[in-house]
Amino acid sequence: MVPAASALAASLRVVVLGDQGGSPEAIAKRVGGFVERDAAKVEALEHWRTSDLYSPAERAALDYTEAMTITGQGVTDAGMTELRRHFTDDAVIELTGLVAFQNLSSKFNSALDVPPQGFCRRPEE
Repeated sequence: MVPAASALAASLRVVVLGDQGGSPEAIAKRVGGFVERDAAKVEALEHWRTSDLYSPAERAALDYTEAMTITGQGVTDAGMTELRRHFTDDAVIELTGLVAFQNLSSKFNSALDVPPQGFCRRPEE
């Protein structure tokens, strides 16, 4: 099972990358609960690579999330090796499904012109 903190971080990252604002509470409810300690991580999400708030497992999950989400990127062997250092095969499958669902939701909202709710800023490209 993917730990809730990793699932939450991955879900929120897709929201940011897809430019589809969503309520953190609604997303967290789907992935295992939102607690006050997660609020700091949400604020630091844009800088997840350098923030001390994210564990190595969460960083691996976020790297995988970006590889799945950003057009033109892909999952590398090195990225998958790092992910498997922290997650079981079942957890990798679960995380893949979660990220894929969030990407589907983002594309769905975009196609129907559902406006972002202003939860996250899209990182500068």
